[in-house]
Amino acid sequence: MEQHGRREAASPRPQARRRRPRHTALGVVLGIIKWFFITLWTVLLVGICTALVGLHFFKEYIDTVVTPNVEVRAEDYTMNLSSFIYYQDKESGQWKEFQNIHGDENRILVEFKDMSKYLWQAAVAVEDKRFFQHEGVDWIRTLYAVKELAVGDGSQGGSTITQQVLKNMTDDDRPYVNRKVREIFRALEFEKNYTKNYILEQYLNDIYLGQGCYGVQTAAQFYFGKDAKDLDLAESACIIAITNNPSLYGPLYDVTYTREDGTKITPRELNKERQEMILDTM
Repeated sequence: MEQHGRREAASPRPQARRRRPRHTALGVVLGIIKWFFITLWTVLLVGICTALVGLHFFKEYIDTVVTPNVEVRAEDYTMNLSSFIYYQDKESGQWKEFQNIHGDENRILVEFKDMSKYLWQAAVAVEDKRFFQHEGVDWIRTLYAVKELAVGDGSQGGSTITQQVLKNMTDDDRPYVNRKVREIFRALEFEKNYTKNYILEQYLNDIYLGQGCYGVQTAAQFYFGKDAKDLDLAESACIIAITNNPSLYGPLYDVTYTREDGTKITPRELNKERQEMILDTM
């Protein structure tokens, strides 16, 4: 039989096209924020882990290297002092000084109470203005010195008067960073055991002031022909001005320097400039 109704093959329905998600501006911003916080969290975790490892090694260094050597006893330190020869005057019967004998360091020890107050005031003003506020370490100057060292400028030492005294006592001139760490811990410990007046006494008796003079008593006698207790304000500032660089600021050195601008200047003039700066600071 002839097939009357022939069904035509139904054509396949077209498949619905998948819509691609549209990246809206909000979605992009949220993605960036998410990436930022993931990155920030990762960096933070790495930083914390690194800091903990660094603190561990720093603690080991302090416990094994610094702490065993942190205590400095001033009683164990002896300055080189001048010796005196006396003779008895036949007429008066009094003993008089005949000769002052010294080695490389001409130093006459003088107690703090026998120094002009202007000497220690000038020293504090120019060397360590927060001397009476800190406990051995001026953290502001120390942080500034660290910053300067990081950028390659080591000219700012950041040492307090206490640290300078300890450096002279221990003769510690080993590598800079290690020495500075030791100085910090030594200074903190030292100020627990000694007064500010005692530290100033040690400092002012120890410093070099040019022309073979060590300490303020010898310098007072050499430059002004008087004892340290009799120095006035201007004389004290003049002597303390020498400490920064005795060959540059020693007022009796007979030499002429040429500045960067070509002008000539003598140590006496340089001392005068620094003296006036100290007086202004005081």
